[in-house]
Parts: sequence; structure tokens; C-alpha cells
Amino acid sequence: DVPGVSVTQTGSRGGTVSIFSRGGGNNHTLVLIDGVRVNRAGGDFDFADFAVNNIDRIEVVKGPGSALYGSDAIGAVIQIFTKKGKGPPTVNLSVAGGSYQTFEENLSLSAGTEGGGYSVGVSKTDSKGFLPINNNYSSLGVSGSLQQKLYDRVDLSLTGNHTDSEFHFPTEF
Repeated sequence: DVPGVSVTQTGSRGGTVSIFSRGGGNNHTLVLIDGVRVNRAGGDFDFADFAVNNIDRIEVVKGPGSALYGSDAIGAVIQIFTKKGKGPPTVNLSVAGGSYQTFEENLSLSAGTEGGGYSVGVSKTDSKGFLPINNNYSSLGVSGSLQQKLYDRVDLSLTGNHTDSEFHFPTEF
């Protein structure tokens, strides 16, 4: 829904997902997760396996940001902020199914106080794909963040993301 930003996916679920901004290449969009650069060498970022169940918000800055972020940010900067734990313990669970034997399960936990908090998300996806031969996809993603106030002006923050996925390229082998 962001004007000037296009998202493309090659093939079925699990195929490469690229973002193009303002007519630039997919290597001209810088992606940051909680302020940490996650683009691969060469500048692109593949969104195919990126779990979204532990995201608080996404900000898109269109236009050249290369003076501040370098040549990866010629077209745009996408800043993804993970959830921060606050309030009483909260558990969210969702299960979805669809065509091509596609199933998604998501679980997230969060809690926090003024002194700190945590948020953890686990996402599992399986799909047979839309092609009849060897087009399976599976993905398991875990993301989390931990915040702790150490002193009056000192905070400790830790963010982690891990995805293990497998995409079968449709061939007879």
C-alpha cells in the first residue's frame, strides 16, 4: 500500500520476494531490523522467509537515503521494528490453512514492566506449492527481543531472528 514501492515474488510460496522502490533495483532498498542492516552483500534482501508475527511496525522512507546509510539506500529505507514486551503476559496463537495444502501456525509471547520486557514469536509454514512436481516449501522462523533497564540512563536491548527454510525447485529430481 506504499506508493512507489513494488513487491514481486518469483514462483510459488518460498520463491524469492524482492522489493523495488521508485523504479530502482531490489539492491537499492536498505532493510533495517531494529536499526541493524540485514541486506546481503550486493544490497538485496529476500523477504520470502521473513516471519511477520513479531513485528510492531514498519516505516518506509522513500527517496535517496544514501548520504546517511550508504549506497544500499538509493531508492528507499525500510525500517522494521520488532514488538517490545510491555504489560501483563500475553499469548497470541493463530492457525491458518489454504489451497495447495498450505498451513501456517504462529505463536507469540510478550510481557514487560517499566524495568524491562520480552517478546518472542515462532512461525511455521508448510505448502505443497502450485506446481505438481517437487514444489514443496517449509519454513520455521523464530524472532525475539529482550529489553532491560540497567541504570537510570542505561538500557540493554537484544534482538534476534532465525529462519530455517527449504524450497524445492520444481524439477523431476
